[in-house]
Amino acid sequence: MTWSPKRLADIIDFNPKVALEKGKDYSFIPMDRINPTRRYVENCENKVYGGGGGKIC
Repeated sequence: MTWSPKRLADIIDFNPKVALEKGKDYSFIPMDRINPTRRYVENCENKVYGGGGGKIC
């Protein structure tokens, strides 16, 4: 197997566009559940998207 040089931007989608629809249910992580000493979040919850806030989960 041989590897050829590639630009990172050609193989990774940086800042992908995520379209959320108002009124639909999405996974959500409240800030109080984020622990800076842990790699993973224990559990997230579902929340109906109302058109504002962060889009990270």
